[in-house]
Amino acid sequence: MNPPSPLHPRRAVAASGASLTTGSLLAHRLANGIRLLILPGLKFRRRSITLTCRLRLGTETAAQALVPAVLVRGSSRVPETLHLRARLDDLYGASLTGAASKLGNAHLLHLRLGTVSDRVLPEPVWESALELWADVLRQPLLDQDGFHAGYVEEERRSISSELAGIFNNKTEYAQIRMLEAMFQGDPYSQTAYGTVAQLESTGPKEVARAYAALLAGAPITIATSGDVDPEQTVRQMENLFGDLALRADDPYRPPAEMATHAVREVEERQAVDQGKLVMGYRLGRHAAQPERLAVRVANALLGRYPHSLLFRHVREEASLAYYAASQVDLFKGLLVVHSGIDPRHRQGAQEIIERQVEAIREGTFSDEELELTRRAMQNELAAQTDRPEAVLGHAYDMDLLGEPYAPEREQAALAEISRQEVQAAFSRVQLDTVYFMSRPLAEGEL
Repeated sequence: MNPPSPLHPRRAVAASGASLTTGSLLAHRLANGIRLLILPGLKFRRRSITLTCRLRLGTETAAQALVPAVLVRGSSRVPETLHLRARLDDLYGASLTGAASKLGNAHLLHLRLGTVSDRVLPEPVWESALELWADVLRQPLLDQDGFHAGYVEEERRSISSELAGIFNNKTEYAQIRMLEAMFQGDPYSQTAYGTVAQLESTGPKEVARAYAALLAGAPITIATSGDVDPEQTVRQMENLFGDLALRADDPYRPPAEMATHAVREVEERQAVDQGKLVMGYRLGRHAAQPERLAVRVANALLGRYPHSLLFRHVREEASLAYYAASQVDLFKGLLVVHSGIDPRHRQGAQEIIERQVEAIREGTFSDEELELTRRAMQNELAAQTDRPEAVLGHAYDMDLLGEPYAPEREQAALAEISRQEVQAAFSRVQLDTVYFMSRPLAEGEL
C-alpha cells in the first residue's frame, strides 16, 4: 500500500484504554487488544468501516478466504442474501463486502461497510448499517455442519472459477507462475484465495474452523473514516467487540530473504503473440528496516513511471517491450520486474533489464532521473489526501510493524533521499527466478 500525504493535526481524543494519539489519524487499542484507526473528515461524503483480521498463509488459506465471502451472504437474523441486499438498499445503497488479500506471508481477511454520510441524507443510516455489519460478523448463518453449506458451496465455486479464469489473463498468470517457481514450498506462492486444490477440499466445517480461529485471538484492526465522532466510535466498538478474546500484541516481522541457489529459469509455451518475461529478485531488505523508503524510491526509479529506467531503456530506446514495469513487496523482501515482449527478443530484453537494476546499484542514473522520481512520488502523496482508504492502508502497514504512523516525517525524508541511499537500497538485490512465456514452436523451428 502506498503512503498518504501529510495531514493537518487534530486534537487528541481521550477514551478508555490507551490514549488516542494526536494527529489527523487517531489510533486506539481496546482493552482486549483490538486496534482502532479513526480518520475523521467532513470532506468525505462517504463513511466506511473495515474490520481486518490477520492470519497466516498456509494449508488453511482457502478456508480462511471463504470466511468473509460467506459472512456477507447472510446472518442468522437475515439468512437470505436477497433480504440482506434489500436491507442495504433501504439504507440508501449501503455496501457490505468481504475480501481477502496477502501482505508478505500475512493473510488478511476484510469485512467492509460503506454508506453515504448521514449529514447529506434526509435521515441517518449509520447506526442501522453498523448494527447490520456487526451482526453479519458476530451472528453468522450456521447449520449442523458449520457454516451454511449452500453458501459455502456457491462461494467455493465462484472463487474456483475466478482462479481458473486467471489463465486467460496472461499478464497476471505469468506473475503467479513466477511466484510459484520462486517460492516453491512457501505459502507466499499461493494467491490470497489459496489454490484450486485447497478449495476443492474445503467445506462448511473447515470454514467454521477458520472463523473460530479469527474469533479466538487473531490480531484485528478496525479502520473507519468519514464524518465520525472518535469518542462515540470507541464506545461503539467496545460495545460490539469488547467481549472478544484478548488479542496478542503481535507485530509482523518480515524476513530479509536471500537466494540460496542458482537463478531458476522457467519457460512455458502458450498460444500467445506477446511473450511475458517476469523476473523475481530477492531484495535482502524488508519493511521493518529503515531503508524501506529508499527501496521504494529505487523501485520507482526502476519501473513505476514514464521516465523510469525500464520504460526508457527497454521500451522507448531499444523497442524491445510493449510494457516494462517493476513493483516491490517489502513485507516479503521481493522485487518483481514484468514485461510484455516480442518472444524473439527475450535475451536482449532480459539483458537490458538486468543492466537497469545494476545501474541503480552502481549509481549511474542521473540526478534529473532521481529528482523526477522524488517529485512523482511526492505528487502521489499529495493526491492521496482525498483517498481515506490510502491513508488507512498505510497506517495499517505501519501498525503491523509496531511503528507510529508519521506521514509528515516520511514526506520530509522523501524530499531528502540521497543517491547513496538509493544505491544502498539495491546493494543486496539478487536475481532469483526468471519466468518466460512464449508461443509454441512452429514445425522445424528451434
